[in-house]
Amino acid sequence: MGFVGYKGDGVFSKIEFATSATKFAIPVFFVQGAEDLLTMPEITRHVDGITASQKEYIVVPRAGHDPNLPFIEAQLKLLNERVRALSN
Repeated sequence: MGFVGYKGDGVFSKIEFATSATKFAIPVFFVQGAEDLLTMPEITRHVDGITASQKEYIVVPRAGHDPNLPFIEAQLKLLNERVRALSN
């Protein structure tokens, strides 16, 4: 809630991340629940507008905002297959 605030007035509510956070020196992976009603996929789908050494937008079916088994499994798969390889 500190990010957006209870009324949309949180500390970062005035920052337009789609235009101000576009270049990353590290790989960027977005993991998004397809059924997320708090942060809907249309809002987070900015991966095409960023520059990173690697980037991917992963939509998890049957997952909302709060972690559930499909979401956790998708995160673990990403960590094992993509992120772990970066540290070798």
